[in-house]
Amino acid sequence: RQARGTRDDPRRKVVEYHANADNLDDEHGHGTHVVTTVAGRLDENSGSDVNSADGVARGAKIAFMDLGTPDGRLWVPSHNQLFNTGRGARVQDNNDTVAKIHSASWGASEITNGYTGQSAQFDDYMYRNDDFIVIAAAGNDGHNDLMNSVSSPATFKNGITVGASHIFGGGQRADFFSGGQDKDLLGPTYLADFSSRGPTRDGRRKPEVVAPGKNIMSGGVDLNGDPDACHPLIASKAGTSMATPVVSGTAALIRQYFEEGWYPDGRKGTGPAMNPSGALVKAVLLNGAQTNMHGVDNGSDSLGNRQITPVTAYDNNIGFGRIDLSTSLYLEGFSEVQAEVWDRELVNDGETNQYEVTINRSSGCAFRDLSATLVWVEPASIGDCTRCVQNDLDITVTQGGTVHYPNGLNGKDDRNNAERVVVRNVGDGETLTINVVGANLNGPSQKFALVATGCFGGVANSFNKANDVFNTDNSGDSWTTTRIIIVAACSAFAFVFVCCCCSLLCHRRHQKKKKVQEKAKHHKASHGHHEDGSD
Repeated sequence: RQARGTRDDPRRKVVEYHANADNLDDEHGHGTHVVTTVAGRLDENSGSDVNSADGVARGAKIAFMDLGTPDGRLWVPSHNQLFNTGRGARVQDNNDTVAKIHSASWGASEITNGYTGQSAQFDDYMYRNDDFIVIAAAGNDGHNDLMNSVSSPATFKNGITVGASHIFGGGQRADFFSGGQDKDLLGPTYLADFSSRGPTRDGRRKPEVVAPGKNIMSGGVDLNGDPDACHPLIASKAGTSMATPVVSGTAALIRQYFEEGWYPDGRKGTGPAMNPSGALVKAVLLNGAQTNMHGVDNGSDSLGNRQITPVTAYDNNIGFGRIDLSTSLYLEGFSEVQAEVWDRELVNDGETNQYEVTINRSSGCAFRDLSATLVWVEPASIGDCTRCVQNDLDITVTQGGTVHYPNGLNGKDDRNNAERVVVRNVGDGETLTINVVGANLNGPSQKFALVATGCFGGVANSFNKANDVFNTDNSGDSWTTTRIIIVAACSAFAFVFVCCCCSLLCHRRHQKKKKVQEKAKHHKASHGHHEDGSD
């Protein structure tokens, strides 16, 4: 934190704060919790060893939009005002920039699983600004396995809708035994019971991905009325609001990966600097997602028996699965796969683009599968559309005489604008063909992004998933983004901004006197389905 009366733009964490709703304080700290998960960074002079307090993209900058009031209402501005933020920010290279990721931990207070005018506005903005992406919470109305419970704006086509999974309690894994598992130790392979489900009214899959959103420890607030005091608190909350910033922070890391030239060799600056499209960021996330989930945790019955609802890959509980960067992009020394990407490709109506990939394990890569994901961002549809995807693209993978279809189907998918094909146990030296077809377009052509992961001749890695920060062995660089600005629009209030700044950028003189005190608080939902505390 800089001294009063000075301005040091490259050091600023919160570069914009829009008090759109009101200027009242929030005792729940929803916004602080969300923002800290996205981009929180513990003060290095705090004397604390609580490194888990860092956010996913701890070097990212925040443009914050206050949408909520104490009575639970949301005041949402026009989509242009909502998204066109961060333009005045000065980052390390002293260039003006604009937010590329919008993290939306908010939504309609009632279940509206149809395609609304708001959904259309979001899709239109992403279509007109192709390097921008919205990541939105699915909602907390999935109790009792309630399907069709996702709400606007998360019913859009072009963004990413996020469901919530459990997280390991206290970092501990629960042992399986005949009587079940302790609830508090259920891990990320279990979907939280409150997480809203799809499909949308027109039959599109929701959510796209899931991430930890139950018992999430992140930044808390202390309403003592002193804007200059440092009160670095930690609070525990639950909800798809908590899962969404996990995905948003991960999306920021993906943007950094391409912007700083980590692709394709997994080392900073060895590749060309790229401005990835929102479709490519989405494709990377979906392509590496893991579908091996155990089910939905519905608590225990009156006899104490655990109630688990089974899930399957690409269903309307988990979508493409839980996000996993280790199977999404290659990072030297840490990742399990190599990646090939094609961004802003163009396919004509009725034509087929073909991309060949050859499996090469000669350098020691041991990954057995090939995964290929196609994503396209298309124009908005009309409200309450019955078939909302306008441009139908299809992906298949040809392996010898076998054709592999997307999304767990035995044929084409004409409902969704994200499709993934996984070919298991591919042989070393095999060449496979990825086919992208412009099956039925409203116009002459459609842009798309394509990602493939597998063994493509890269070196073998000694990979440990216990590592929570990707640090390169030779340069000391951390893959913790410093150039990405994220819009975090939450149900939050003006004092949250002060608390957020205090918890992230504390006075050094305060931190020299005392260490960070951890305080865990549990809150129940009070207003709207995107409030936290959905236990």
